[in-house]
Amino acid sequence: MENMVKTLRILGAVVTITALAVIVLGGYVAASGAGLGCPDWPLCHNKIIPDVTDPLVAIEFTHRLFAAFLSIITVFFVGSTWYAYRQKHSGATEKEKYLLRRIAHLSTIGLVLLLTQVNLGGVTVLSKLQPLIVAIHLGTATLFFTLMAFITYLLFNFNLYVKLMLSDHDL
Repeated sequence: MENMVKTLRILGAVVTITALAVIVLGGYVAASGAGLGCPDWPLCHNKIIPDVTDPLVAIEFTHRLFAAFLSIITVFFVGSTWYAYRQKHSGATEKEKYLLRRIAHLSTIGLVLLLTQVNLGGVTVLSKLQPLIVAIHLGTATLFFTLMAFITYLLFNFNLYVKLMLSDHDL
């Protein structure tokens, strides 16, 4: 059980740090004027891998690569939280199972936010950077980051929260 929680802690931290990096890169994209460095979506200049000799294309494409990596590790993280919860032979107490179930539910909400965020990224480009869409895109990214940071916090304090819970029959 403890090994699974350690693994989830590492994955949660990687997702959270990568989400922050994507937000920071998004800010750099906006500040550098590279928002339309890739004027189409999901491709970039109608290519899977564009010519990145243009600095604006390189900046925007880097943001997209980090976002793609974030998507992959988030799917893996969410799957891992559900695996940890559903693991029958783990010897987890009822309190541990309850907390793992809540973490799996929260991570699933995070995945929905991320899928929304990916689509908003496309809408942001296709709308030619309409300010309201850009703001919603940033807001959703911030919600995703905050949720992942909270889940990671729960995982790093897993044993404390299990101890603080009410008795098993109250779950």
